[in-house]
Amino acid sequence: MRQKGFTFIELLLAVGIIGLMATAGVNIFLRSLRGSSQIELRRTLDDRARLILDGMGRFFHEGRVVSLDGQTRSTCLQVGSITGDTLVVKSLDDLETTLSVTTGLLSSASAQYTWTINPESVTLEHWTGLAYYFNWVCSSGTPDRLQMLFKAVSTGTEGDAILTNDYDLTVIMRNSGQ
Repeated sequence: MRQKGFTFIELLLAVGIIGLMATAGVNIFLRSLRGSSQIELRRTLDDRARLILDGMGRFFHEGRVVSLDGQTRSTCLQVGSITGDTLVVKSLDDLETTLSVTTGLLSSASAQYTWTINPESVTLEHWTGLAYYFNWVCSSGTPDRLQMLFKAVSTGTEGDAILTNDYDLTVIMRNSGQ
């Protein structure tokens, strides 16, 4: 009489196949978790960079450039555009503010105060391929155009994932060039 059942080899083979499938499933699951984490970090970086873009955009639109890296409007008119890292802007209330990036932090300094503008866990670097943060374009009789170009760098909550993205803020300055 013949007994029905599985041999030891058949059982080992079945357990091995199930183990391989489980390992592959776990790897796929972990990759999908990592992918959603990267998407969330990218969204957070974009949101924090947008804080800089929105605030600077309004300030630039209403302001007037005094100098960029010490060069004034007369120099800008002669050459058409100036690039640099230290920007002085006069606001509508005639207060001058100096904007500069030092060790990745964007700061604003006026006669009385200095503020760091960076949102939490974001630092700034030069835009990929550039060696400046600001580009001031001017010509006689037209409003000036100011461009702020920067790379925002963000790290994950555990310091493990680093994301970077280039940002471009271009503003027509309403109170300049007339």
